[in-house]
Amino acid sequence: MSSSPVSCPQPLRILMSACVPRRRECGVAAIIYNLGRELEKRGHSLTYVFKEDLFGEDAVSARFNELVFARRLDRFISRDPGRFAIVNLHAPSGLVYGLHRRWFGIRGLPPYVMTLHGLEERRIHVQSREVKKGHAWNFSLRNRLWHRFYTFPLYRWSIRTADGAHTYSRDVWNILQLNYNLDSSRTAYIPSGVEPRFFLPRRYDSTGPLRLLYAGTWLDQRGIFYLRDALERLAAQIPRITMTFAGCGCPPETIQEFFGPKLASTVVVQPVVPSERMQELFASHDIFLFPSLMEGLPSVLLEAMASGMPVITAETCGMPDVVELATITSYKGRVAQVIFSLHHDVKFEVVHRNFTTRFGKGQKANVRTPPIAKAKDCPPLYLMQHWSYESRMLTVMWDKFSGVKVVLRDDLAREMDRDSQSDSEPCVEF
Repeated sequence: MSSSPVSCPQPLRILMSACVPRRRECGVAAIIYNLGRELEKRGHSLTYVFKEDLFGEDAVSARFNELVFARRLDRFISRDPGRFAIVNLHAPSGLVYGLHRRWFGIRGLPPYVMTLHGLEERRIHVQSREVKKGHAWNFSLRNRLWHRFYTFPLYRWSIRTADGAHTYSRDVWNILQLNYNLDSSRTAYIPSGVEPRFFLPRRYDSTGPLRLLYAGTWLDQRGIFYLRDALERLAAQIPRITMTFAGCGCPPETIQEFFGPKLASTVVVQPVVPSERMQELFASHDIFLFPSLMEGLPSVLLEAMASGMPVITAETCGMPDVVELATITSYKGRVAQVIFSLHHDVKFEVVHRNFTTRFGKGQKANVRTPPIAKAKDCPPLYLMQHWSYESRMLTVMWDKFSGVKVVLRDDLAREMDRDSQSDSEPCVEF
């Protein structure tokens, strides 16, 4: 089967926008660029609008920047309604535009497809439990009231006013159908992909020191308290172990102070890592840790897996869509046990044979692990065992009756899966 992109019979002018910085190091921006690039290969015309495009040099309060962005984005689209055939606005950026179309019923405005990465309902669920453990920095009564009466309505109405919806995880996809009455004809689950540059041959050196990696913004919801518990135990058991924190978006002193002088020699901080050097970062480390409690489907997790790294993450949000359960363990203390088992009982060798992923073609990567004893009655945290990238063809079609249809070509995906199974499967053997 040819892997060349499938052209759309009717090329569309598409706007993709989110209230985030335009740099690729920002997770949402990277996802937008990846999807936009593949749509352009199919003949569509893409326009991107990010924070810098609408704010410029204006000083906007951090508390209200999403609302201000949504208002300016509505003006930007309404100024020339015929410029775009469809607008894809990442929640809550489409709030004002969606209300504008619904309340005023103005004809000629392009249909609105909303993309939702994570659930605010899950944020409340997670943080209300973490705050009792002293693991939530910004979830006081004042913060909770602000979230309930301001932040949550922003997302709720950006969802309810959309013509269609797109999600990157089944977790969000299910909630949109159950809580917001967006049935399968109006919402689509389309997994994110990874650029081919991350699929590089690599070989693990079992004689060197163990090098752990965390990459992402420094947030309390990312499981950083459990990482600290794990590192305190591992530093006493594994000589010369190091853990790198990359692209955290905060001063290195903040992270060093969090871990304290006892772990000063273990923690390495790289505040900024350019997007084009991320594959080098993965190649220079052994195990990727991302025990986040609140996510959509993080691109950095997929990129680490594509590079052949074993991944330890949380069984929540979009992570179970791409990571199959191998070892269940508790957060407190057991993170260290899993890493210790990997380091002492496992030999790594990564083999890639014509392993590429494209929008429209994919193969499978198998990861086999030795048995590790399960802990009883454990909160969910697990280790990567198997990752299957199932390709999906996304076709955006104009329909004069319903506005926009987002179609998953499952029949084409099944055909591609049959082709890929006939080839030799690349594997990561332990």
